[in-house]
Amino acid sequence: MTLDLQKYRASTIGLHGLEDEFKLCHLPFIVVDDVFGAVALEGSSGSGKTTLIRRLGEINKAAGGGSVGVFSADKTRYEDFIGFPIPDVENGRMKMYPSVEAVANMETLLIDEINRASYDNQEKWLSLLSSREIDSQKVECKYIFVAMNPVAGETGDQYEGTNPVDKALGERVMLLIQMPKFSDLTAKDKIKVITACKNQVKWVPPQETVQLHTEFVQAARKQYEIYKETVSEQVAKYICSIEGKIRKESKGSSNIRFEGRRAQFLLTNIIGVHALNKVYNNSAKLDQSALQALLRTFPNPLWNDPLNYEALEQAHELSKDILNLEDEERIKVASNYDGLEGPLEEILKAAKEKQTKESITKLIMQECPVKELDPINYFAFVYASTLGLKGNSDIQNVMKRNEYDRLEKAYNEVVASDAYKKAQETQTFYRENKTLPSGYTRPDYIENDGDPSMKDTFGSALLELHELVCYTLAIESFGSVSYRHGQDFMDVLNKLTEAVASFQEVAEEYV
Repeated sequence: MTLDLQKYRASTIGLHGLEDEFKLCHLPFIVVDDVFGAVALEGSSGSGKTTLIRRLGEINKAAGGGSVGVFSADKTRYEDFIGFPIPDVENGRMKMYPSVEAVANMETLLIDEINRASYDNQEKWLSLLSSREIDSQKVECKYIFVAMNPVAGETGDQYEGTNPVDKALGERVMLLIQMPKFSDLTAKDKIKVITACKNQVKWVPPQETVQLHTEFVQAARKQYEIYKETVSEQVAKYICSIEGKIRKESKGSSNIRFEGRRAQFLLTNIIGVHALNKVYNNSAKLDQSALQALLRTFPNPLWNDPLNYEALEQAHELSKDILNLEDEERIKVASNYDGLEGPLEEILKAAKEKQTKESITKLIMQECPVKELDPINYFAFVYASTLGLKGNSDIQNVMKRNEYDRLEKAYNEVVASDAYKKAQETQTFYRENKTLPSGYTRPDYIENDGDPSMKDTFGSALLELHELVCYTLAIESFGSVSYRHGQDFMDVLNKLTEAVASFQEVAEEYV
């Protein structure tokens, strides 16, 4: 997939000066299977809290997700949570008549004015945040946000009727996003905010934005899963270091509390925020993502307890070296060779079982590696999938045509690139002259392998595996992580050859 993230930003959905906030609000979409909790937005009235979540929910709904709902925490009645109680005369008791507009049926949910909720309502919201249940009944809610005005603030920024959030409820907030005030925006963004009123009522998510949302969330989820497997232990050590330094410096007097759940939230937040950052900027650093998450993980402002941000920053400075990855680990994360076979096997298995084209399409698009994080396997996946299905006139019986077209487009971008053409010329020259062109050297991992036979093996590959070798050289020219050894190079070629053959076989059997 190719992500044009210049077209997927807060400004593209009519919100300005909120780019970081927009990005961070995607966190629930990528960690949904790991934690119960909510992302909180705190800010002045009119700072865009409700609009941001409502529009994000509408985009997700248009992308095939569930309903989106905004409920006022203090005004939500009992029947609004699940449905209406009606007498069951026959059994002599009350039963619940479900409502499609109930809180329980909202996949994306914003609980607004959370610090105005009554005690009874806070109990229900707590149950929802802590277990995705209301009165022991499971709900559809997956992406949960809460919003509130500041409990206390500067003159003119205080709101009557607001109260500190109950700590039990506040402790279920995994990330706190403090929205910028209008006065904090640049002059350019202020003008855009003012003129954005022209499209508030009739706003509909553009189809291009819906598609980009789908691709962005898929890419971020994949990166999250990779980093969860590869850096969790290092991040956990970093968190332990932070906790120790905070405790030592404060001698127990700090309001920065590291209970088990909060430490778990911090781990999830660091990895999740880093995944989001990497999709936007592949050069994003883990220690920078860690600081960004650290300063937003403690929800003390929700109960009007000023947070010592300086202490957190100092502890981070003393602990951030723990997050520096060794070269071998960085290569493992970036290339992830073993990650190619599993997804291909899943797709081939689904096709052999004659599953629906919808299922196969979904598998292919979901299992595609992340281009920005794992370019080698991304192009390998695109190459194998496309070449294996290419030329089959009944392809629509195996995979949805529009999705296949996207796959083939990505494939065509590779083979049309200058790097691919240059590699193809090299291969053609070698085929005709049995030697490499003047000025061209074999990749370092071949030259420095220490096994003279690898040079012969490389030459044989050039002669016998025309497109696959060109493809591999093209990927190297894109500046991705080099294969460390010649054997890795041959292993990937073999995997690709087998994958292409399997895809062709399955396509023929399927139709």
